[in-house]
Amino acid sequence: MRRIALVSLCLMLAGTVFAGGIVTNGNQSAEYVRTLNRNASVDADAAYYNPAGTAMLGEGFTVSISNQSILQTKEVTSADFPNLHEETFTGDVKAYLFPDLHLVYKTGNLALSACVMPIGGGGSAEFADGLPSFEYDLAGLVGLPASVLDPLLDPYGDIVDYGIGAEFTGSSTYLGGQFNLSYAVNDMFSVGVGARYVSAKNTYEGSLTDMELHTSDPLSLGLDTIDDTIVPDFADKEVDAERTGSGYTGIVGVNIAPMDGLNIGVKYEHITQLEMENSTTTDDVGLFPDGDKADADMPGMFGAGVSYFVTPEMKLEASFNYYMNTGVGWDPDTDEEEEMPDDFLEDGYEGGLAVEYAINEALKASVGFLHTKNGRLDNFQREMDFGMDSNSVGLGVAYSVIPGLDLNLGFVNIFYSDAQNVPVMPGEIDAQTYSKTTYGFVIGCQYTPQS
Repeated sequence: MRRIALVSLCLMLAGTVFAGGIVTNGNQSAEYVRTLNRNASVDADAAYYNPAGTAMLGEGFTVSISNQSILQTKEVTSADFPNLHEETFTGDVKAYLFPDLHLVYKTGNLALSACVMPIGGGGSAEFADGLPSFEYDLAGLVGLPASVLDPLLDPYGDIVDYGIGAEFTGSSTYLGGQFNLSYAVNDMFSVGVGARYVSAKNTYEGSLTDMELHTSDPLSLGLDTIDDTIVPDFADKEVDAERTGSGYTGIVGVNIAPMDGLNIGVKYEHITQLEMENSTTTDDVGLFPDGDKADADMPGMFGAGVSYFVTPEMKLEASFNYYMNTGVGWDPDTDEEEEMPDDFLEDGYEGGLAVEYAINEALKASVGFLHTKNGRLDNFQREMDFGMDSNSVGLGVAYSVIPGLDLNLGFVNIFYSDAQNVPVMPGEIDAQTYSKTTYGFVIGCQYTPQS
């Protein structure tokens, strides 16, 4: 099962810190954070969410830039494995810098657009006390006679406790650069094509130190006391490695504006074939052989959205994304590219609704909801790679500082359903429960040319 570990470590860090697909981040603008529904956008962030819609913008340059600060807590609970010092191990994910840039230039019926963003990953994860599996081998020996390790240790009695120092830190950046060409066939209909380049880098640093077993005092007539005798003293283990890769994505889309106040956006993103290669300095645990490669494809995606002005002040937005997870080349058991087994993944989706209301000419407030079905099944849940279904709530405001320049502020909170794994083999990976919480803040601005 070594291959599963390799893929899991890669995806753990590449996985989203926000709502979206298993690998793809959906949060790519300040307007998204405060609404969670942008697939019918005809603002600057249409360069990502609705490329064909950029042909509906005004003449000249439209630009938006924003940064998000995202905080996430992950918990892995192993309640049934005996003798662990702790049941729950906590990891913190911090992404204080999560920027995006969208640029659109419109001339006549033609629009050129580009965007740069963290399309996957985007933060560092730190498990200060390691993970349950780091301690399984030692905890599993507690209660056994020391002689199970070596007959010469029989005089030391039983193993009654263990000691370990463990930590694991990883970071991930999947940087995406996208370029689109769009054309307005008429006032109602426009089309667009685009391409995205993805450059991925994951880093892994961890250590297991001070590993030792404590034995009962052989002179205490079997009393379960801990002697100063510590047997044996295991060698420290360290990991220092990185994985890198790159790939391309093709994108097509259409935009339809059948009547005043109503806009519909549709796009399709092809699978991004991505192969990650190890560059390893230290690998005492055997998980990162230098030069080893593994598939880490980003699933294809179909997205659609609608925006509609119910009144001149109130706009409704709805979005739907379908992630084609089962088409990826994550092969868990061999070095050959194959589709993931049916009992590991199913396709994922997300859908939501937002309301934006213009309080006055300068100030707009919004609130949005998004439900995400991750698509990961219990057989593919691991302590280093877990995902769960979620419900997200975003809210915020947009304020017109001067005509053509808007300031966006937003907040989002994501509520996840707990997930559980299916142990691979008895004693290899114990039954575990996974929990996660995420919240984030965003500030951004958009410049729109004035006619």
